[in-house]
Amino acid sequence: QKIEGVEQKLNSKIEGVETKLTQKIEGVETKLTQKIDGVEQRLTNRLDEHDKRFDKIEASLDLNNPNGSLSRLKTDLENRIDQVTQTQNQQNNRLITLETIVDRELPARSQIQ
Repeated sequence: QKIEGVEQKLNSKIEGVETKLTQKIEGVETKLTQKIDGVEQRLTNRLDEHDKRFDKIEASLDLNNPNGSLSRLKTDLENRIDQVTQTQNQQNNRLITLETIVDRELPARSQIQ
């Protein structure tokens, strides 16, 4: 009977230790799961931020996006080319006018001499 009593006490203590260990393991598992979830959430948030930045950069480089930097630069360059072309055409017209005047005046001067 004493041996059975000792066995029962030992079994009770063993069960108590097992229960405590199980609870501690479950607590550690819960904490680890929470930490992993937190890390996953932070990584997801950072990935979302990078996606947004990438989308902004992509939009700014899109020539079809009128508000994009490349599109604005293209428009600015096209406008500048138009201005230079207009200036060149004006200068060509002045040159033609001067040539016309010279062609008209030269024969008149040679007759005077």
